[in-house]
Amino acid sequence: MSFGFTSTGNEEAPDAVCLLCNKILANSSLAPTKLLRHLETNHPTDKDKDISFFKRKLESHNKSRSFIEKKFTTDNQKITKASYKVSYRIALAGEAHVIGESLIKPCVQDIVSCVLGESYSKQVESVSLSNNTVKKRINDIADDIELELISRLQACNAYALQLDESTDVAGFWLQFCLFSFAVEQNNFECFQTLSDFLEESEVDLDMEIRDGIKTHLSSLQQSLTDYFPNLENQDNYWVQNPFKIKEKPKGFHSLDYENLIELSSDTQFEAKFRTVSLTIFWSDVFDEYPNLAKQAIRILLPFATTNLCEAGFSKYVATKTKYRNKLDAAPDMRIQLSNLTPNFKRIMESKKQVHPSH
Repeated sequence: MSFGFTSTGNEEAPDAVCLLCNKILANSSLAPTKLLRHLETNHPTDKDKDISFFKRKLESHNKSRSFIEKKFTTDNQKITKASYKVSYRIALAGEAHVIGESLIKPCVQDIVSCVLGESYSKQVESVSLSNNTVKKRINDIADDIELELISRLQACNAYALQLDESTDVAGFWLQFCLFSFAVEQNNFECFQTLSDFLEESEVDLDMEIRDGIKTHLSSLQQSLTDYFPNLENQDNYWVQNPFKIKEKPKGFHSLDYENLIELSSDTQFEAKFRTVSLTIFWSDVFDEYPNLAKQAIRILLPFATTNLCEAGFSKYVATKTKYRNKLDAAPDMRIQLSNLTPNFKRIMESKKQVHPSH
């Protein structure tokens, strides 16, 4: 300190930085004679100053370094966030990842240069939008959206699966009946692998094994029935309009029926019922009549459209073109099809290196 230096770098083998000119001397140059020579040669007017002078310089140096580090970190975070947001837009539009560096960045630089000036345009240059960087950003965003979706699904009581119209639940149910009957007749042609094995081995299955297969098929059939109940056998008219109830719905408990009568007499909910969809209405009812709302939502959930499936096929065809046949389209499609907005702050905090190179 008495020679006007402070330490910097590795704590075990630190270098020295001059408090007057910020010149850094290597660890091998920390001999007192070399430090004194630097002070006398480069700062002769300050060589006789007492240690309190250098302490003030050290305090000023630390404040300046802290400000620079803070500003660098803040600017770096802004640059990284901009890179994530542009990558997000590229994925949403289904464009090729190279468009970030080949078109978007030059366009932004031209706009900023014309409107704000050349100095601001140079700052845009530091935003990384190379093909590899955009790909990494899109993967990070897709992972964040997936985590958010899983978190929401774990918190909800029920949800609807978007199925293609070719998925026929009734057909599956009948197939289980057919399979069970075939096993009973010792016919395993519907189980190709098992059938080939039995033919090659020239053996027959014991009755005990066949009974086990039939039991398993019956269990699968029951599970399918539990997941997709036959709504035609249920009295669910109250879900469509709870304000026109004339009698107790079949299978309703007394307490639920009392709540339904109370709901049907609520003028505020009746007014809301006329202005919103059924799903939104029953979601709003949940706080006051949770049991009724749960039953209604479970009845409404199976009636989802195939629109998202069709949109997914269209997005896939548009994204996975012959010019991008090696692209893993899953991250891009997750971003395109999801209604969830990525949490850029959370994504950036999860990364150890904030601003990776190209």
